[in-house]
Amino acid sequence: MKKTAVIYARVSTARQAAEELPIEGQLERCRKKAEEMGAVVMHEFVDAGLSGRAENRPEFQAMLSFCEAHEPDYLVTWSTSRLARNRLLAVVTKGHLERAGTQVVYVAMSIDSTTDSGWMTESMMEIFDEYFSRQVSKDTMRSMMKNAESGFFNGGTPPLGYRSAPSPKNHARRVLEIHPHEAEQVRDIFEMRLNGKGAKSIAEQLNTQCQTRRGSPWRKNAILSLLRNEAMVGRVVFNRKDSRTGKKRPRSEWVVVDAHKPLIDSGTWTAVQKIMDDESHPAANGSGTSTHLFTGLLRCGVCGGSMQIRTGTGRSKTYSYYACRNRVYNGTDCTMPSLPAQALDDYLIDVISSKVFKEENLRVVVLELMDAAGDWSIDHDRRVKGLERELGKATKKNDRIFEVMEELGKNTPNLHDLTRRLRGNNKEIKDIESRLADLEAELPPEVDITPDDVDELREVLTAAIKGKENPKKIRTFLRGFIKQIVVDDEHLTIRYYADRLTTPPPVRRKDRTVCNWLPRTGSNRRPSD
Repeated sequence: MKKTAVIYARVSTARQAAEELPIEGQLERCRKKAEEMGAVVMHEFVDAGLSGRAENRPEFQAMLSFCEAHEPDYLVTWSTSRLARNRLLAVVTKGHLERAGTQVVYVAMSIDSTTDSGWMTESMMEIFDEYFSRQVSKDTMRSMMKNAESGFFNGGTPPLGYRSAPSPKNHARRVLEIHPHEAEQVRDIFEMRLNGKGAKSIAEQLNTQCQTRRGSPWRKNAILSLLRNEAMVGRVVFNRKDSRTGKKRPRSEWVVVDAHKPLIDSGTWTAVQKIMDDESHPAANGSGTSTHLFTGLLRCGVCGGSMQIRTGTGRSKTYSYYACRNRVYNGTDCTMPSLPAQALDDYLIDVISSKVFKEENLRVVVLELMDAAGDWSIDHDRRVKGLERELGKATKKNDRIFEVMEELGKNTPNLHDLTRRLRGNNKEIKDIESRLADLEAELPPEVDITPDDVDELREVLTAAIKGKENPKKIRTFLRGFIKQIVVDDEHLTIRYYADRLTTPPPVRRKDRTVCNWLPRTGSNRRPSD
């Protein structure tokens, strides 16, 4: 029985193809080697322009699967480096082939891996291959760093806000230049984040305004990635990940190079990074065990950092304060003083009761509650669906008649009768469509909301937050409609959604702002009455 073989060939780069042996040369030599061994070539697998990592080489993976399924006698390849430039990968690969009964044969060198000396030679070659690969990686890194330091673009897709252009100094090289239209969008995104909008809200606003990300809709992760991309301040980062494991390295091991003109000024960049760092910290969203109602909702009006609970002891009891995280933990020069937590909580409850739970907001809520509790909308939907079903049936009757007439043409029997039925069906369809239009235009019944109704709802909502029996549940309720509370020594601003006062957050709505309610504080920093 004739022996069988498969061939695997690979080059990583165009330069390697020129310096070593191109694909066609490898295949030709491999075919000749198979012929010398009296083996029939079952299949040829080629990875062109791909690195030695197994997961990056689809033909390499296909070759392994083919060998496991068909069990050829030989795998013929040019050299040990064509299989892998990693010793561990080479061992694992040969283990797969050995279980399939496939022997690896190299064309560029004569190695009999079944003997001890052949095994040693093969192992040494694999170690040299890995060493060479490491050296190439270091040389490539140095070359790319030097290229970036010289202001040249290393290739790939330019970051948003930039475009690739020929260098005025060297037309063989490329540089990044600011893309006017994209740059405006990027600056708007940073400005929105600086003003307190979250990544999801920014993405929703851009999509609503039909602003795309190079033709694709914006997503939360794309916004986060853009806001963290150091290319926006003119920097290129190398050595961020381990090329072999894919794991992110500590920032202390990164190599950062100033490479091109910044799109975002350093002040804006630093401020946005602080905001995102604060919010990513577990304490920024408030502790689940905190007894204070506004933990996680308060922001410093001076520097934008989060306001967090700190405690101190007096002569006879423990005191709790809201303190700026940047001032306390990050050592910034923020001038925001600490505020007594209990006093501020009580004051905020009164403000929310009078300013957020006001008549114009609660009237809308009462209407929604009445509508939800009533039968009108349910009955209206039922009647609409009933008419839509009638319309569908009438339309199907006509469709069946038309099918018969189209199939038989002038030979259709009882043509006069069918025509009369079509006219009757059309009249019925128009009648249903008219009734459906009238029903869809029908408005819900007007509800007369009295001041007593509004006052009653205000009392219920105020009691819910004043009770303080379960601070965690109250915080969940408050976060349902309050977006953010910004406070400084003299003022506070509450950003909230009026249409979320009694419901979970739906699709983003325009937020409403109530501000400048906090009066001047006295020497003890307690809000005055």
